[in-house]
Amino acid sequence: MSGQPVKNNTLQRLCFAARQKARNASGDSLVEAIAAILIAALGAALLATMVMSSASATMRNQERLSALYTAESTLASPSGGAEVTVVIQSGSLTMPIEIPALLYSEDEYIRYEPKAE
Repeated sequence: MSGQPVKNNTLQRLCFAARQKARNASGDSLVEAIAAILIAALGAALLATMVMSSASATMRNQERLSALYTAESTLASPSGGAEVTVVIQSGSLTMPIEIPALLYSEDEYIRYEPKAE
């Protein structure tokens, strides 16, 4: 039972320190108050920076997504395709296969569609 008095002794010291702090009527010092205000201000500044960075990233991604939707809708439109011939070659074929098609492109996107005859 040698461990029990040590726990009580530690608990007694903590209680004594808490009572001493409660009896101290002077409160926190000016340095402690300024340090607490500084820490709160730094936290608020970091939070504001994270919010602004997140808003900027969201706006940039929204612009990119809008451009992507515009490009995809242009590719899906049935008008404006250029007439091309798609050539398929294979090592086993003696003659290449040529297929008339329409070519739709927008920036880096390309789509082929068989030409209706």
